[in-house]
Amino acid sequence: MCGADLEWHPNEVKLIEHIAKKIKIKKEELKTLIESDKGHIEGVKPAGFLATALQETEERQKKKELWSIAIQKVDFPGWKEETAQFMSNLYEEDLDILLSTSDKQVAEDVPQITTAKAKVLKKQMSS
Repeated sequence: MCGADLEWHPNEVKLIEHIAKKIKIKKEELKTLIESDKGHIEGVKPAGFLATALQETEERQKKKELWSIAIQKVDFPGWKEETAQFMSNLYEEDLDILLSTSDKQVAEDVPQITTAKAKVLKKQMSS
């Protein structure tokens, strides 16, 4: 049983009842165990792995959208779509990472970009 599957399949019920009979667990006791387990699983369901993965995906999507908007603001000679794609991958499409990186470091990280161009890029993308 997992967070995505809160209902028991009829064959699962038969198997559990069979095992309970073999190890001499009374039906009332078995029912109590099953209900408490189901309650625990229902409580865990929204805060599991899938919820975390969904949240990370949404955050990544927001970063991509912000990056795409910021890239459209860049307008000076020498800027190419390949450079934009490279920078977005390099800085994980996170503007905060780019903006907190020194101009000198950006110039070292991105081929064919000088410190001056890095400064202009960052200024245009942050406005």
